[in-house]
Amino acid sequence: MVHPGCDELVPLPVVQANFSATAVPYETPGEGDRKQALGALGPVARATLEATGSQQICYWMVEGGSDGGVHVITAQPRPDDRERLLTALASSVYAEIEIDGATAFGSERDASVSTRYDIHAFAGPAWVIVSGSGYLDHGRSIAEAAVAATRAANPQLAN
Repeated sequence: MVHPGCDELVPLPVVQANFSATAVPYETPGEGDRKQALGALGPVARATLEATGSQQICYWMVEGGSDGGVHVITAQPRPDDRERLLTALASSVYAEIEIDGATAFGSERDASVSTRYDIHAFAGPAWVIVSGSGYLDHGRSIAEAAVAATRAANPQLAN
């Protein structure tokens, strides 16, 4: 699977329109940032992600830093892990949502600073995770861009 660069995966104007007008890419995320991105994932999703051979994490934050942010992760889980994860998502707090023909689940929750959302979208063998500050509709727009870019970079994923 080809992972589009972060600037291609979700264009900055899409992030700015659905997170913060002053959002900027966070170019040098470290291990702490990775742990934060994975923190919202349940145990099945974390195990599935850890077992993937190829993944990418993109992160945007408010210019100057803040407690909020948006993470987008792309990965290709093993088929058995993908099926296990789909079953876990379907029987959890996640609800099935529409993301441009992808199989997708979303959840929204109150957090200490703001409302947060998490989305898992599957386009064939590709898995796109979007987690961020804001409401599920904000995340849906970001997830749609990420799924479209992932499909464009991987023609075999086209519907």
